[in-house]
Amino acid sequence: MCLPYGKGTPKKVVNVVYQCMKYCAQWNAPNSCETKLRMINDSQRLFLEQEPSFNQLFELSRPLGYERHYGVQNLLNLQGKEFQRVRGRVNKFKKDYPQARVRNYLPSDYNDLMLLNDEWEKPAGQKYKLIFDTVYYPEILKYHDQLQQLVLLVEINNRIVGMISGGVLPNGQSWACLRKAFTEFDGLSEFLVIELVRAIHSINPSVETMNDGGDLTKGLKAFKEKFRPVLSLRRYRVLLK
Repeated sequence: MCLPYGKGTPKKVVNVVYQCMKYCAQWNAPNSCETKLRMINDSQRLFLEQEPSFNQLFELSRPLGYERHYGVQNLLNLQGKEFQRVRGRVNKFKKDYPQARVRNYLPSDYNDLMLLNDEWEKPAGQKYKLIFDTVYYPEILKYHDQLQQLVLLVEINNRIVGMISGGVLPNGQSWACLRKAFTEFDGLSEFLVIELVRAIHSINPSVETMNDGGDLTKGLKAFKEKFRPVLSLRRYRVLLK
């Protein structure tokens, strides 16, 4: 499970998480499955620890990588030597594929995006021990409006070759949720990130950062560090005591 959405005091959030995890533990018991809150970052940990019962009810795993937050203005501008690699990859993609088209997702694209995911998972399954979005990928596509998820697609010659989703958060910042891209198109992954940043900025120009999630593998770490994160927060799993 993940942290609940919405506003709440530390005491309220801790109580909700505890009740949910107790329910999950009872449900998982017959199958001997571990119950855990999949991930919190350092900022969330400090918030939850304001409630004294948090450390009495829960224990944390060892740190599991970092959550990377990018500066929106940095990625809009891509200026200077530090962004040379991203700038070069994006420009190469644009030069090699001038016919590439970015558009919003439509419900009629659902089957094509499921095929994209199937093809993406073939090489990805060899790189990553666990792919977390297997369950929620189709649900986000089905309910993207209700979840306030912006879903962008890249088409080349009428073929969908990549997708990315994200949106503006209640705290006024933004996040990237899903990203799938065929590796045969050099620079496509970087291009997708920049296009999402541009789209978020057009929706809300006051957004300053975009949370692009964790970096549990060397490949993800290297990819995300290219965007020069302005904030990196340690991540943990939360377990019942």
